[in-house]
Amino acid sequence: MNNLLKVTYKGESPIISGRALHKFLEIETPYKKWFDRMAQKGFTENIDFTATDIFVQDGTAFGGQRKMVDHAIKIDVAKEIAMLQNSERGKQARQHFIEVEKQWNSPELIMARALKISHNKINELTAQIGELKPKAEYADKVLASPNTVTITQIAADYEMTGQQLNELLEVCKVQYKQNNQWILCVKHRGNGYTDSKTTHPPAGAGKAAIITRWTQEGRRFIYETLRKSGFNPKKGSLS
Repeated sequence: MNNLLKVTYKGESPIISGRALHKFLEIETPYKKWFDRMAQKGFTENIDFTATDIFVQDGTAFGGQRKMVDHAIKIDVAKEIAMLQNSERGKQARQHFIEVEKQWNSPELIMARALKISHNKINELTAQIGELKPKAEYADKVLASPNTVTITQIAADYEMTGQQLNELLEVCKVQYKQNNQWILCVKHRGNGYTDSKTTHPPAGAGKAAIITRWTQEGRRFIYETLRKSGFNPKKGSLS
């Protein structure tokens, strides 16, 4: 019986070939016509069964192959089809499928399937962690860097000038200008976003100036702020 009605296991259910079932049941009606009639009994394609292509020898001296349509039928559906035949062969097939279902739903096999799913999930997560770890380590190093950058350097990320980005951040209520220096609004201070630096021009060239430079954490803050404000950093425009 096992050789005549070979059951394979795919996904969440055992399945059997429609043509194998057709042959075992000794149906005289051609397979396609018979299966189309069976499918009209309330079975749904891609839920209860799926169509598959098989290749068989064409029986010629040239040893060629021809393609035929088969169906992968879920075991519970195959059991119903066998019962519909109202024959001794149908009864035998149905009893066989009942035994297959009992084994499939035994505690041992349920546990085995659960362990396999868990194992596959662990492998999947391990692979994802392996991919993300270098990126996370790089991000941590960048954010922990003591180096600061100018607004002009950050503005280059968005294909605009430093002045344009400063004005945009002012509109977003991130900063304001005082005594020719851009200063963070009170609610954004103390987060390590910026640092002030005094520039000393050559003797006789003018007064010293205080400029605001951004940390890498501040650089990320600017990116998040622009996104929340409806600005598309990738396109460099308002979305």
